[in-house]
Amino acid sequence: MIKFFFFVILLLQISCTKSERTAKDTLIEFVNFRFSNSQSIDRLRPYLAEDLFKKISELPANEIDKFFGINKRKLMKLKINSENCTDDTCLLTYLIQYEDKLESKDRVQVYTKKTAQMRRIDSSWLIIDVDEIKTFLDFKNPI
Repeated sequence: MIKFFFFVILLLQISCTKSERTAKDTLIEFVNFRFSNSQSIDRLRPYLAEDLFKKISELPANEIDKFFGINKRKLMKLKINSENCTDDTCLLTYLIQYEDKLESKDRVQVYTKKTAQMRRIDSSWLIIDVDEIKTFLDFKNPI
């Protein structure tokens, strides 16, 4: 009976122990959040470093609407192409593919390659900056 009791306690400790999130985990969670319907300035805070968060929160209202307008798009694929990490910094190159509807009701597949600069701050990986490398548009209907 005592062995069973210790076994249960051990299982509870293991299941309640939160494994440390990697930079890759944070980026994947951030991209999925960006394509969700529940975006808000306050919900960006766990993903972004203070400087980047401040830049975005100080945007004019029309720019913030554009920034959050991505949720009208459908994420098709997210692929991390490369990871270059040290103890407290990380540079991730990734490709996102999503479907967008234009104002003319045409569908377009968008492929965007980006880099995310990340830093570990207080044991959490936060995004410092995101740079777009290139974008490719694949129109489903002839132009």
